[in-house]
Amino acid sequence: MRRPEGPGRQREHPPLVLDRAVASSVSLQIFLYCGVWFDLFFALVEVFAGWAKLRWIQGTVMTALLCANYVLCFLLEPCRLYLGYAGNLGEKVPELFLFVFLCLGCIAILVAQLAMGSFLEDLQPGICSLAPELPCIFTIEQACWIIRLALSLGELLLGVRALRKLIHEQSARFFVALDTEGAPFDDIAPWATDRSRPNLTGRNNLERTQPEDRQGPLAQVYGRPASPQRLHAD
Repeated sequence: MRRPEGPGRQREHPPLVLDRAVASSVSLQIFLYCGVWFDLFFALVEVFAGWAKLRWIQGTVMTALLCANYVLCFLLEPCRLYLGYAGNLGEKVPELFLFVFLCLGCIAILVAQLAMGSFLEDLQPGICSLAPELPCIFTIEQACWIIRLALSLGELLLGVRALRKLIHEQSARFFVALDTEGAPFDDIAPWATDRSRPNLTGRNNLERTQPEDRQGPLAQVYGRPASPQRLHAD
């Protein structure tokens, strides 16, 4: 049973929130799920392509391009997908912001690879390979770059949208907590039941009640008026 708070005693438990809105993006999560499976295929393609091309490629530019592919597949993509999962499902702003930042970096690398493979003379057959008939970049590699670029663009747009929604939702929760922090129940109840007063959460105010057997500060409550009362720790 919760003990009453004294004058100098701090709150032991966090405030309770009823029916907290979910700020995670389902569309972004679908793109991330598809991206995980495609990256596994992408990594296998790059490993086998690199193993085959090591026998005839030459030049510093081609070696740097091959190393950039491995960095993209085995370092940037796993970190980016992890940050996307953690930020979206966990509703964490820093992780989601880093996910958006890494999306921009991966898109820049993929665009540079496609442009270099099409216009750079050092990557044309006969210059970057020991024989003119041996390609420096396989067709399946270019197809994987294009698909990965399209997925990254979609994840970037959905990530920015999810980030804005998450910041708005957490800001609303913060200001609602400020409005009810330390206020007596008699002062809060009229404000909660006044449906004409604007709510920072964008929803109708929810009538708040205080359990008779609970002594101490009032739990912070907000949510949808027609939804069942489910307790969540905020």
